[in-house]
Amino acid sequence: MGRCLGFFRELIAHKWSVFRICCRLHVPWRGFWHDWDKCLPGMAKVYATVFYNERGERIGDGARPEGYDPARQTERFQGARLKHIRRGLHHWEAWVVIGHGGKLSALEMPDAYCKEMVADVASLWSTRGHVQAVRRAWSDSGYIRVLHHLTSARVECLLNQLEGG
Repeated sequence: MGRCLGFFRELIAHKWSVFRICCRLHVPWRGFWHDWDKCLPGMAKVYATVFYNERGERIGDGARPEGYDPARQTERFQGARLKHIRRGLHHWEAWVVIGHGGKLSALEMPDAYCKEMVADVASLWSTRGHVQAVRRAWSDSGYIRVLHHLTSARVECLLNQLEGG
């Protein structure tokens, strides 16, 4: 029970932060619906088990977003995460096509999902008191994002908008 309480406490704080940033980016409904599927019992249990101990405290890779590697998690978690990505189109991974030989090709993300993606990354840092470090969070988050060149340009504009206040 402690794991789930810890998970839901942080999920609510994260959703609130994403919602506030989405409002600044003029997509409040994206913020409202952000990560809705993590509230489903099966999904919540998987995430809570990976990221929280019995006392509801963060553990392991989940304690640092910049050090998180989903490939190092269990197959059960990887399956849950893949479902989450497919349900939440604000994830850049949902817009990547894997071709022959593993060649990656990115599709352009629609504006609303792009804004939600930026709000998601920004919120990970704003809940830790680093609102002005959004650009650093984006570039130093510990993994490579495969983005369409127009999506990449849009992200830059959005980061400038957020940094400007």
